[in-house]
Amino acid sequence: MERPTQMSNYIALDPSTGWRIPLVTAAIRCMKPSRLCSAQQLGALAALKNAHPGFVEMRQLAMQFRGMLAGHDKSRLEPWLDRAGSSGLSATERFVKAIRSALDAVENAVTNGGAAVWWRAK
Repeated sequence: MERPTQMSNYIALDPSTGWRIPLVTAAIRCMKPSRLCSAQQLGALAALKNAHPGFVEMRQLAMQFRGMLAGHDKSRLEPWLDRAGSSGLSATERFVKAIRSALDAVENAVTNGGAAVWWRAK
């Protein structure tokens, strides 16, 4: 089965409101750990997983990246880039290209905690 690559091709409806879940909200749900989500957010997360076959993998990659930043573990960056770069998810693959274009800076930020400071500021 070929995996779809565009989130925009799918419509996920929030079970609590019946409204379409915007792509920005989907991106936020990728990065937020389930234990920190409200019941409404968990419902939206489940709807996103059901609506888009690639959402589960995208979320796994996002959570791994988040953990790498928080743990200052540069050794996990290259394997993560390889996996994410071959995920078939177009947005994730574009993100990997951007990281690879500034790899030294990204490695430095991960190692020295600059990424964590930036992350907390968001």
